[in-house]
Amino acid sequence: MANNRLKLTQTNVQRLIRAHDGATKVRHWDTEVPKLFPAITPNGCAAHKLQIVKPDGSKTNAKLCRYVQFSETPSLISPLGKEGGFNEQRSARDWA
Repeated sequence: MANNRLKLTQTNVQRLIRAHDGATKVRHWDTEVPKLFPAITPNGCAAHKLQIVKPDGSKTNAKLCRYVQFSETPSLISPLGKEGGFNEQRSARDWA
């Protein structure tokens, strides 16, 4: 397996999305935050995720936010919620 660690700057993430071949889902691990990576799907969508190791040793990935291109919004990331954006009408019980 190739070492695909790099500093996850805005420029690097944009370059990774543009260079993605679309064949498979890929991960590029951050050099500064252990277990943080952007996952890029075959259709070119990207989301920043965090790998969590459970007490039993199994691993799961928590989606932190999706990557939003500047043509969609000036924000680099979008909070999680309904349809990838923040839905203010949700109650605290809905987030639990």
